[in-house]
Amino acid sequence: YSVTALDAGGCRSTASVTVTGNSTPTPVNLAANGPISCLTPTVTLTATAGFSSYTFSAGATQQGGASGNTATVSTSAVYSVTALDANSCRSTTSVTVNGSSTPTPVTLSASGIISCTNGSVTITATPGFVSYVFGAGATQQGGASGNTATVSTTGVFSVTATNANSCASVTTVTVNGGGGPTPVSLSVTGTISCASPPALLTATPGFSSYVFSSGASQVGGPGSNSATVVDPGIYSVVATNASGCTSTASATVTGNRTPPTPTFLISGPITGSSPSAIIAVFGGILYERIVSVDRVNGYEIKQVETNTTGQFTVTTAGTYQITVFSAGGCKAVIQVTVPGA
Repeated sequence: YSVTALDAGGCRSTASVTVTGNSTPTPVNLAANGPISCLTPTVTLTATAGFSSYTFSAGATQQGGASGNTATVSTSAVYSVTALDANSCRSTTSVTVNGSSTPTPVTLSASGIISCTNGSVTITATPGFVSYVFGAGATQQGGASGNTATVSTTGVFSVTATNANSCASVTTVTVNGGGGPTPVSLSVTGTISCASPPALLTATPGFSSYVFSSGASQVGGPGSNSATVVDPGIYSVVATNASGCTSTASATVTGNRTPPTPTFLISGPITGSSPSAIIAVFGGILYERIVSVDRVNGYEIKQVETNTTGQFTVTTAGTYQITVFSAGGCKAVIQVTVPGA
């Protein structure tokens, strides 16, 4: 800059001076060295170097005093800095810091309970995480990013889920079971005989269904715990409880339905010198001989002779019908012919 001065004599004098400096603010930049995450919970903000002083906005912790061009932040937000240059001109800029160091909650649920009909249960974690790590005993499906796993035993199972900010959340779920097989017993009422009614098999009550072995006639359908049998032998039952688990029991039914096999002897023919004969029958415990059969008013009336020895004395030649009874009430009928002279 110059100035020309005029004095009283009309003379002019000129002088000049140089003014240095700058009133234009120097631009400043602000950068963040990354997003907030659980691996990097603190981010550094860096402003352009070379300014006289820096003032960072709230939430940023300046490093190195007023002349320090860096600051640290631990939450996501928009941060600014005002930088003062050598000419006392101020420049302001800002940067957005993204991310979070707060874990995202995760849940874990089970598809059901372990039972004899459901030997495997699926546990499912909240979707949307970057990776999942299931605890011991769980078989993860779909690799590290799969949010499901299968388990085949009861217990407490865990999952660790990591979100996009590398923050991990842990939760657990309890997988219960419906219990194993329930013991069942099978009892027998009665013995098998020709005279007795069928024997009754009775299983422990309270099961969902029962299946009896061949030869047993279940009473009242598959939910019934009883069956009848008419032959001796070993019988079994398979009982299914509410969890679908099966138990088996067996029982032996005793008795005999085999008819007797009688034999007989005759003392000899009936003659004038031997007016009677003895029929001796063997193979039973009770013997019955029909002595006569009459019909009265349409009814048949039989006269019988019964004993436990099997010996019958007859005085007339002819054929005699004898019924032989076993200890089990079974019977066999034989025809014995006594010859005459």
